[in-house]
Amino acid sequence: MDLPTRCLRWLHLICACLLLAAGAPAMAESYRFAVHPVLPAAQIETNFSPMLEHLAEQTGAEYELVLSPNYLPHWQALRRGDNPDFVYDGAHVIGYLVKHMGYIPLAKVDGLVSFSLVVGAESDVLEPIELVGKRIATVAPPSLGAIALSDIFPNPMRQPMVVPVNDWVEAAEALLAGKAVAAMVPTPLLQRYPDLTLVASTEQYPHVALVAAPKVPPLLRSKVVKAMLGLTESEAGQAVLQRVNISQYVEPEPRAYQPHARMLEQLYGVRR
Repeated sequence: MDLPTRCLRWLHLICACLLLAAGAPAMAESYRFAVHPVLPAAQIETNFSPMLEHLAEQTGAEYELVLSPNYLPHWQALRRGDNPDFVYDGAHVIGYLVKHMGYIPLAKVDGLVSFSLVVGAESDVLEPIELVGKRIATVAPPSLGAIALSDIFPNPMRQPMVVPVNDWVEAAEALLAGKAVAAMVPTPLLQRYPDLTLVASTEQYPHVALVAAPKVPPLLRSKVVKAMLGLTESEAGQAVLQRVNISQYVEPEPRAYQPHARMLEQLYGVRR
């Protein structure tokens, strides 16, 4: 076989390979999406899977749900640099990620949120001071509720006995089962437990928000923002909101979160 014929055959082979590559469907980029473990893992997966499917349809990317068994390993993974592409979390973690790790706020749950210290319907407790030395169930530190509980009991010599649980539903159920005298839970959860009695409420914090790591492409960030803020505009989007029990997502104010980073800075310092 002469050289021109050999070159021609190689050219045909290269062209065929290029045509095959052009016809093959492109693999969608996959991104890790971490959700704070404030509900049972199975419930989080049920609630958030439709959202990730919606984001995939709207942005052309794939999203892998990242779950942790409780709040401590969730926070430790973030702090040691095992950084998911997207994080859905409370004000203190969002503030820390924005302030110290360059994360970019994309969307937040509309409104503010507080935490409530509650007791059972039969309890005669009226003031937090009556719970010193008593068992209070709350999601294990450094959840926002656990940190807020320490603000209710600032005297280090007069503290309750914290009963750590994995999620807020478990905190309320521990109270109802008699495993604790009180519980610290997000105030919206009280809609599910109308018989619980309020003892004290915390200040209001910026609601849960979604942030993106600096490595996430700007175009994808813009698509995610558009998809999240546009959920109210279609029946499919409203179904996603209903699944996560949210009325709507709005554009966040980044500076509203950064002051709350102090909660984690005081406990753990700043990641270097």
